[in-house]
Amino acid sequence: MGNIRVPCSPTDRLGLQLKHLPPKTWTTIGMFLLGSRGEERKGRRENNAIAVLDMATATFDDIYPLGSKYWGTASIDTSIDDGGIVMRDWPIYSIYQPDSMRTFSHRGRNYILTANEGDGVERAPPNATASTDELKGAELTERSLLSPKLKSQRLRSALNSTSQLGCAVFSSLDGLDPQNPDKYASLHLFGGRGFSVWNADDVSLVWDSEDEVERMVAKYYPSIFNSDYDEDVIDSTPAALFDHRSCKKGPETESLAIGEVGGKTVFFVGNERSSTILVYSLADEDIITPVFQSISFSGRLDLTWRQAYQDRVVGDIDPEDMRFVSARDSPTNTPLLLVAGTVSGTVSVYEVMDSDDIISASPSMAVSWFVMTVSAATFLAITNVVY
Repeated sequence: MGNIRVPCSPTDRLGLQLKHLPPKTWTTIGMFLLGSRGEERKGRRENNAIAVLDMATATFDDIYPLGSKYWGTASIDTSIDDGGIVMRDWPIYSIYQPDSMRTFSHRGRNYILTANEGDGVERAPPNATASTDELKGAELTERSLLSPKLKSQRLRSALNSTSQLGCAVFSSLDGLDPQNPDKYASLHLFGGRGFSVWNADDVSLVWDSEDEVERMVAKYYPSIFNSDYDEDVIDSTPAALFDHRSCKKGPETESLAIGEVGGKTVFFVGNERSSTILVYSLADEDIITPVFQSISFSGRLDLTWRQAYQDRVVGDIDPEDMRFVSARDSPTNTPLLLVAGTVSGTVSVYEVMDSDDIISASPSMAVSWFVMTVSAATFLAITNVVY
C-alpha cells in the first residue's frame, strides 16, 4: 500500500467514510473511475492516493500513493508580496492531490488523467481543539522545525521572507525526518498546480504539466494570474485579487474533460481560481506528450464582477465540472463543451473548433474567440457561448 497521507484519525485511516454504507451507495461518494476486470479507481484528494475497488466483492484491493512533485527543475510563484508574477525554482516538493480524474485509452494502453488541485485539512469539531495539516513557511523557522538534513541555505533564507516562501503554505504531514520526527527534512506544498497522466495499471506517472499551467495563464491572462474572487470585491474587476492564491495552491487545477476532435484526443483542463480553461491535444504516437493548443477565459475582464453578472457575461467562475459532447451526439453537429461554474452559478455550452487560423487576442478582448496558440500549426479552440 505504500505511504498514504492520513490527515484524519487512525481509526478512519483513509477518511473515506464508506464503511457504514451499503455498496450500492458508494458510487455517489467521491469519484470513481471505471477500470478493467470489474474494478474502479477512486481518488481521495486529501490522502494523495488512488484506491482500486473490486466491484464484484465491494472491497478495496489496493491503494496507490501518488508521491510528490519536485520544483527544483520547474518554476512556481509562491508569494503575494513579490511584486507580481515571479516564477522561481525552489528545492521543494508538492503533493499532487487530484480533484477530477478521467480515464482514456491511447494506442492500446489505458491511462488516468488527473487535475491536481490540492487541499489542506482544517477541522474544528464541537467541544474539541481545532486542527489543521497546514504550516506557513515562516512558521517553520520561527518554531525551529527544520531538520539539519535540510541543507539548502537559499531555502532556509527564503522561508524568512514573505516575498519568497514565508507565506507559502506547506503540509505538516509530509517530509518529516524519520530520525527526528518533529522536524522537516523536506518541504511539501499542497497540489501539483497542473495536471498529470498516469498508467492505469500500476498508477505510475507517465507525464506531468510541470509549470506550464501557471506559465500559460501568466502569458495570456496575466491580470488574473493565480487570482481569487470574493464578495468584498464585487464592485472591482477580476484583477482586484491578482496573485492572491500564489502563497497557497496557485491556479488550483480542478476539472477535466476528454474528447475527440478532428481525429485527435483532446484534453480540457479547468482552473478554479483564474476560471480559465486550457486545451491540449495528443499526437498519434506511443509517447504521451500533451501539446498546448489554447486557453480561454469566457468572462469580461474590463467589467466589475457585479456588472459582468448583471450583463450575463461573467463567464464560468470556478469551473467545477466539464463534460464533452461529441459531434455525433451534438444537436449542432459540432463538438461541444459543457462547463458548470460553481461560484457564478452558471452552466455554459461552448463549441469546440478545429482551426488553422492563428487568432491573436489580449485578455481584455470580448469577442467570440478567447484563445491562443503557441505555434503556427493547426490548433483547437473554444468559441463563444452557444447558450
